[in-house]
Formats: sequence, C-alpha cells, structure tokens
Amino acid sequence: MKIDQKLAERIFNNLIEGIVIVSNEYRVVTETDDDIEVSKQPVINYWNNTMESITGYESVEMVGKACNGEFSLFVDNDGNSICSKNCPFVEPLDIDGIREIERIFINHKDGYKRPISISILPIYENEELIGCVAIVEDLMSDKVTEQISRYLEQLSMADPITSLPNKSVVVSEIRARLAEFLRYERTFGVLFVSIDNFDVIKKSFGKNVGNRLLRAVAMVLQNTLRPFDVMARWSEENFLSVVVNVDENKLKLVAERLRELVEKLNIKIGDKALVARVSIGGTTSKKNDKISNIIERAEKSMLESQKHGGNCTLLDTEFEISENEQLPYDKWELE
Repeated sequence: MKIDQKLAERIFNNLIEGIVIVSNEYRVVTETDDDIEVSKQPVINYWNNTMESITGYESVEMVGKACNGEFSLFVDNDGNSICSKNCPFVEPLDIDGIREIERIFINHKDGYKRPISISILPIYENEELIGCVAIVEDLMSDKVTEQISRYLEQLSMADPITSLPNKSVVVSEIRARLAEFLRYERTFGVLFVSIDNFDVIKKSFGKNVGNRLLRAVAMVLQNTLRPFDVMARWSEENFLSVVVNVDENKLKLVAERLRELVEKLNIKIGDKALVARVSIGGTTSKKNDKISNIIERAEKSMLESQKHGGNCTLLDTEFEISENEQLPYDKWELE
C-alpha cells in the first residue's frame, strides 16, 4: 500500500489527534543459507505531527518500521509490552469494522508511558484487509491541561511571595461570612495584621530580607489559625484574617497568640538576628455590616495599635474610632 506523504500531511498534520497509517506488508522474518521465511506484518506508512508530540519519535524514525514485537510501542499498565501478542494493529477488528481501545499506554521516547485511546479503522482492497488508520487520542493532554488550569487558578488566588490567599479571596470569604451572619447570626472576627517598621527593615537590609520576613510571618500566621479560618496577604506588609465562630474575647486571645508567636521569630542575617513584631487590630461582625465597614474597623484598630508603639493588639471596642480618618483604599470597591 502506497501513501502519498504530501497529501497525508495536508490532511492530517494539523489535527489534534495522532494519526498512524499502517499497511500489511510481506517482510522477511528469518533468513538462512537454505531458506527465507516471509510473513505479513503491519508496517507504519505514516506518522503525523501529533504522534511526534505524543511519543517523542519523529516521522523519519517510525515510517517503515514493522510492528513485529521487536519494537515495544504499546505497553500495559505495568509497562509490559503488548506488541508481540496483542498489537492494536494486528488484533482482529470488531464486527462493525472499527476497533475501539479506550485506554492503553504508548512508550514515549524519553522512557515513560503515556495513556492513550485508539480507534482502528480498517482499509480494504477487493475485500482483503490491507491496512488500517489508527486515530490516537492523548489522554494525558486533558489531565495536564486540567492540572495547568488548576495551577493557574491557584496562582490567580495566591500571593506570589507568601503563597497565602490574596485580597480577592479574603474579600470573598468576608462576603460569605456576612451572609451567614445575617442568616444564622454566627459571629466571626476580622484581624488586620501589620509588620512593624517593615519599610525601615526593607530599606536597611534589602528586598530579599523583606521577602524572607514576609514569608516567615505569613507561615506563623497561617499555621497558628485553625484550618477553616482564612489568613490572606492584604497589601505590602499587611495581612487580613477571617476567624469564624468567635466573640470578642476569643478574637482577642487569637490576636494575642498570633502576636506572641511572631515575636518569637528570629531571621538570621549574617551573624545577626532580625526579630519580627506585628501590630494587630480586630473587630467582630455587627448588624448591618458591609465588607468595607468590617475591614475599615479592623484596619483602624491596627493603626491605633501602631500609635501605641506597635507590637500590641487592639479591638475596635477598646478605643474610640475616628470617623474622619481616611484609609488608603477605596472602600466602595469591596462591595
């Protein structure tokens, strides 16, 4: 069976499926001085670009190769060759003329096995089976695409330096908790955490040390909270946390524990150690709260903590909040 390679390339090379055209040809099996044994064997006549991507084997390496069991192209789940006994190109075709193999593995040139599915379409001439066209679907590509999509989704929700959830995640969490509070009256708290003197530290020791400090503080904050609480990076040196099912007393205890554990951090810089400090402000959910209201109270509480010298915690009920103080973000963007 002769294949017009240029015509085949025009038809098959831009397909997302792998295409293999195989013909049944007589090939020499054994040859001695007295005898030559020949038999019909499936021989690869065409191998498209997608097959090159799936297997790592280029067309020039595969075209003309006989599927006689010597070359283990197909393997089972355990990595055992099935080419010698159950080669998809040799096995009898189904009654309807198309053989479907939902899951099989193909050996990649780099040594790993890759899951595929195959549809085998027979080619007849004068009622004689002279070959077949194999349509190969790469099952790994869907899985990889899904993993990449999931990874990109995670990246879009995570802070690149600390790996904590970002601002959009914690805002969504507050929105959900407010809806729950309005419906079931389940009180939750919000903590605004800021690293004291962060700008001075970054200017004195550089950006790399600043990032190390951010990551170290983030790890302490994240690991101290319960799994169902949320700690996110809010801005440069600031973090925002949602602590569920707490009243003011419990929220104060949580805030103090966070502050104390951060204070125990020692970040080595040469032969010196950088001791971290944080100021924390907090508030609990109240009737008619909006997202901006609750974040604003928590942040103003944190700013008041800084006015007290830093390295302390204050809830909004522990001092009088000034309504005229402007915060550095547009609160209406949060609703």
